[in-house]
Amino acid sequence: MCRIKGGNRFDFRQIEYLVKSGKRLLVLNADDMGMSTGVTDGIARTYEEGLVTDISLIVSMPDSERAARIAREGGYSVGVHLDLTRQKRDRKVGRPLMGGEVPSLIDEEGFFHGSGEFRKRMLAGKVNLEEIRSEIRSQVQRALDWGLELTHIDSNEGMHNYYPEILRMVVEIAKEKDLPVRWPNPVHLDWLRREGILTTDHLNYNFYEVPPEDKRGTFLRLLGELEPGITEFIFHPANPDEETRSLTAWDRREAELELLLDGSFQDTMRELGIEPISFGHIRDRQRDMRERGVGLLKAGTARVKITPPFPTQMGGYFDRLELSRGKHEDLHARALFLDDGTRQVLLISVEVLYVDSKMVGEVRRRISESTGLGEECIMVFATHTHSGPEGHTEIARFLGFFPNPTLRKFLVERIACCALMAFNGSRRARLGSGSSIAGEMSTNRQRAGGPTDSELGVMRVEDLYGEVIGALVNFTAHPVILNSENLLYSPEYPGHAMSILEEVLGQEAVCLFANGACGNVTIRRRKSSFSEVCRVGEILAGHGLQTMGGIDTSEEVSIGAACSSMPLNFRGLPTLVDARREVEELRSEIAKSGGGDANLAKKLKKAMGTMALAEKSSYIRSFLGDDLTTQLQVLRVNDDFLLGVPAELFVEYGLRLKKELEPRRTFLIGYCNDIVGYVVTPEASEEGGYEAGSTLLDDQAGTRIVDGLMSMVDTRTADE
Repeated sequence: MCRIKGGNRFDFRQIEYLVKSGKRLLVLNADDMGMSTGVTDGIARTYEEGLVTDISLIVSMPDSERAARIAREGGYSVGVHLDLTRQKRDRKVGRPLMGGEVPSLIDEEGFFHGSGEFRKRMLAGKVNLEEIRSEIRSQVQRALDWGLELTHIDSNEGMHNYYPEILRMVVEIAKEKDLPVRWPNPVHLDWLRREGILTTDHLNYNFYEVPPEDKRGTFLRLLGELEPGITEFIFHPANPDEETRSLTAWDRREAELELLLDGSFQDTMRELGIEPISFGHIRDRQRDMRERGVGLLKAGTARVKITPPFPTQMGGYFDRLELSRGKHEDLHARALFLDDGTRQVLLISVEVLYVDSKMVGEVRRRISESTGLGEECIMVFATHTHSGPEGHTEIARFLGFFPNPTLRKFLVERIACCALMAFNGSRRARLGSGSSIAGEMSTNRQRAGGPTDSELGVMRVEDLYGEVIGALVNFTAHPVILNSENLLYSPEYPGHAMSILEEVLGQEAVCLFANGACGNVTIRRRKSSFSEVCRVGEILAGHGLQTMGGIDTSEEVSIGAACSSMPLNFRGLPTLVDARREVEELRSEIAKSGGGDANLAKKLKKAMGTMALAEKSSYIRSFLGDDLTTQLQVLRVNDDFLLGVPAELFVEYGLRLKKELEPRRTFLIGYCNDIVGYVVTPEASEEGGYEAGSTLLDDQAGTRIVDGLMSMVDTRTADE
């Protein structure tokens, strides 16, 4: 915790809250301490008696060592002012610490070149960059050897602003010493962010050029125009002694000395709500963030229509034989890109029934070629609408649909385009998450009164002005309001809810929906109609807005990602003869019982599904082999886990995962990166039902998936 002059205490942990709330924070930095006795004494006076919060000390000037002693003994907030050019008015000052070991930096007298000559030599390639590296390292080390507890690094005449080669060296040293850097050329700000180096949000570096008679009025105007966030003002105060007058424009420095000692400006700052802050606070925040493994967030979002412009088969129902006849609402791919400076993840929701590993692999390859992101960082999931196109997945042929390579290509291109738009449009942002209970919106369709998951998980992403730019909404229920009679494309209740959220939140907002472990959970509905889709979507959107409104966000974010292959075993299938016999026997039993036995009806549904698989068993084995290898994915965003499951997982497994990961929030994302069909519990397999008959997998698949995800959480993403 640093101390602001006057005894007020300021905690670096307040910085983000104050900036987020629109507070204006101001660093008042005095440059060039050590240049001369007059400069050193003038800066010391403005630090101890005036407005100055920080000083920048040059270690290569005549009064540098005395200046360092004053700063050390006075407990000043001091940065090193890297110097590669000499001062000259009536006489020269400014020699490199390395002396003759850096010949490309010095003139015939052993002084640095003037700034104009230095610029010419840099552009002509006459300056040895390794000599610059050695010199600036020596200057930083000299400051440390003098016992200074440095708060930041900057440079005389803005050298690190104008030359990327020098900025690269400064960032390298700043990262080693864990120090902030003065605000550079804006094009390089993201470079600092990726290296975990903090700086201010704004910089005023032109005040020195203001004529002495105009400085007071200009300073008042600049204070009034100060933007929210952290701003640094650079000053050059000095006592007007003969030594200083021989080196620099003393009249400007004397005018700034008087201004910074004028106590009325403290009252003005207080009236304007401007809070003084030191680079020491920024340094402490930077070190705290590095220790916690967090960085500053950048986020990007995008939304692209994926409604096929041609008729297709429609997925979700076996008895829907006709092709699509148009749309009721457009289908979309939506993408959310998150970057904490060192790690990135890209989430993509697609309003279709399924995605499979081959399609996701094509999407990932396209994204990776353009961005360099690894496959473990890219998560693609379907919303599971039952009113979307079919034919783009390999599993389609098992379900009685024809492969549609044209549709597949169309979707891959649109999805990849959406992802790249999100990646390329990223900007500084804040993120937070929350959850609520979404009432009686779902029901267990496999067992009356069985478990459901009513948790609505929401991740909120906003820009630095508090405007929502993206959200992830996670809820668990089959989107099956529209039945097989519908021939119009529709994103169903999830897509309608996301569209409402986007409309309410504003033009920038892109809201992704992720379905959960809804293998045996369906949405409650009154009828099958588009009006019902709208009604249910509005309810879900209302819950989402309410949840989002209570989420606190932060720009300090930590991200992790992992993927793992998961082999799953096929369930044993009877011969076709035996399967048919079981179906006939169950039908006979049901007829004898009068048709009212629900347990027998569930067993018959399973037997009929098993018979359908037995008819295709040789084809399934020839295509998939003896086992089914798929992929699990775990993303971590701060303390939240996003668990990607390539299946229609029964809700019991989802609830178990959430329970085991408490108190951390879990977003269980089904239909993710692949599709292996239903994953049922052993109890459900024994009881029967449509899902138990349709599954390709044995009744231990769910346990293996849960154990696999927990292992990934424990060993690969939790501590990244």
